[in-house]
Amino acid sequence: MADSSKRIRTTGSSSKNRIAKAKPVTGELQTLQTAEDTHADLESATARLLLAKASKEEVLSQIALRELQLAEKHLLIREDVEKIVFETSRALRDKIFSLCVKLSPELANNSDPVSIQKHLKKSFGDLLANFTNETNDGIESLKT
Repeated sequence: MADSSKRIRTTGSSSKNRIAKAKPVTGELQTLQTAEDTHADLESATARLLLAKASKEEVLSQIALRELQLAEKHLLIREDVEKIVFETSRALRDKIFSLCVKLSPELANNSDPVSIQKHLKKSFGDLLANFTNETNDGIESLKT
């Protein structure tokens, strides 16, 4: 008897049955292989779809977390912070230039280098502290 992958064809007359050569059933094997390939393709497509859905859910959860943090004021909008920093930096620049005009008469009569250094250090320190406070206050105002 032939194996399951081959079909035996018989031809017969009324008195005798003759067995012809066994021929492989290629059409059925190809159909079976195609079905297996289709099944594997479907499993692969399903796996890719599940991965894509998981990635989408992860991105959506990250967006929701950022929105929550913005609502709770843990995050600030970049443009708002840049605006505050720009405005306070411009104010600092203007105050530094005006400090030259303010300090020049005071320092003109002073010939002691140590006294000049102390005076300049205090003046610039006050400006920088003021700048820091204004910047922090502006950023804190965004959180409320």
